[in-house]
Amino acid sequence: MPSRAPAPLARRTAAALACLALLVLGACPEDQPPDDLDPEVVADVARAGGDAEGDAWSGEYDLQSEPGACDCPTRMGFDLCALFDVFGATGRVTHAEGYLTLVSLSSASFGLSGAVDRDGSFELAAIYGLDSLLSSGSVYARMPGAFADERSFTGELRYRLLGELPGGPVDCRAAFSVAGQRLPGG
Repeated sequence: MPSRAPAPLARRTAAALACLALLVLGACPEDQPPDDLDPEVVADVARAGGDAEGDAWSGEYDLQSEPGACDCPTRMGFDLCALFDVFGATGRVTHAEGYLTLVSLSSASFGLSGAVDRDGSFELAAIYGLDSLLSSGSVYARMPGAFADERSFTGELRYRLLGELPGGPVDCRAAFSVAGQRLPGG
């Protein structure tokens, strides 16, 4: 039995429904807030400055962290979640007129920068490139937090690994709660 072509009304109805579905799907991303670990958002946070004056929070700090959630896979026998825990070391905080940096003294490749406000709240971020012969991509880091006083702070450090690694593409996240205690004389 030969197949029958759909009736013109049925074709127009199907086309109209398809267009409506595309319109609805196209509008959804605009209605949602941006991902706080989106590459552009992280870059903006890293460059931002706050309204704090002076350099009160500058010094060397003992940095401790507690791992939180991590959905990163194991690749080539390496647990990617372990890649992110760089704390348990000493870090240097530099505060200058609303701009704050945190650099690990034990890992020259780890540093965050961003805004600090008068109330001690801060928002730091960084982007680390992973391009090599075996991989491509970046790690996006963001840490909101606050100073309790001139000697201590807490924050939540969140990472997003986005790239192509041996074994396929990766888009995963890890989080750590972080505490910093200023060292004597630091």
